[in-house]
Amino acid sequence: MDGRDRDSSVTCWFLLSEEQEVLRKDTRLLLGLCLDSHARYRASMLHLNQAGEDYRKALDICRQEQGETHPQTLVLMSDLATILDLQGRHDDALALIQQAVDLSHSMEHPDHHVLLGNLAGVLLHTGRLEDSVRFYQEALGLARQAGDQAAVKQIQEGLKEVKKKRSQERNDPTEEVAQ
Repeated sequence: MDGRDRDSSVTCWFLLSEEQEVLRKDTRLLLGLCLDSHARYRASMLHLNQAGEDYRKALDICRQEQGETHPQTLVLMSDLATILDLQGRHDDALALIQQAVDLSHSMEHPDHHVLLGNLAGVLLHTGRLEDSVRFYQEALGLARQAGDQAAVKQIQEGLKEVKKKRSQERNDPTEEVAQ
């Protein structure tokens, strides 16, 4: 084998290796999309444990292949936080959604308002009503600015839920007033 053949073989090997790496990454990202879709289906059927497992796997793949601050990574963090919240694991949900919100703010994520709305919902479920209202209002302003009518409607529903919860707390006869 002369020098040109050797150089050609090395170049071919290098290009094939690169191509295989791209295919591996694309295949893993496709698996992540499938897991995300499957998790949404499982969540719609209220199979929350299985949905959480699928979201965790999709999130792991997305973090490995696209990085911690990729927009899809942040969406998956938010989706997993929603599942954790629905399971009553509010502290875990709050930690995850807060991380997603912080990252989305620093990188000016286009769906920052959606993540803020999800944070507000988790705060509502933990009883932190004032914080919840503050984040819902911030999310509402950003959603209107973005022209995201679906998010505006969802955030307004969250604010109604806060109002209802406040009303229930004021009218709850089991609450004792400290003297």
